[in-house]
Amino acid sequence: MDLISPDGKLVAVADPAGKLTLYPVDGGNPRPLPGADAADTPIGWKSDGSAIFVYQPREKPCLVRMIHLGTGARTPWKPLTPADPAGVGPIIYAHVTGDGHSYAYNYEINLHDLYLVDGVH
Repeated sequence: MDLISPDGKLVAVADPAGKLTLYPVDGGNPRPLPGADAADTPIGWKSDGSAIFVYQPREKPCLVRMIHLGTGARTPWKPLTPADPAGVGPIIYAHVTGDGHSYAYNYEINLHDLYLVDGVH
């Protein structure tokens, strides 16, 4: 997934090696996002453009973090945990609004029934 910065000047996207990178829309040299991990997926920019919200889709429990562009510091923001975690698999997709007040995500769920049968020969 790629995301355009609030000012429209940068796009956050994984480079061919999978590293989260900031690409200037008007051209120029891309720069790796300091503090980003290869497993990070961008899911939103802070409204002021100072940080990017990321998550790692296979991480359990799934924790959204903010990566601050100026320093590369990773700040925990919010865990994505359904109220009933029974059968919950990985988070498939997530998004955070720029003001950090709203977020949405979906996930895979696997529930099964177990039957016990007596007296069958």
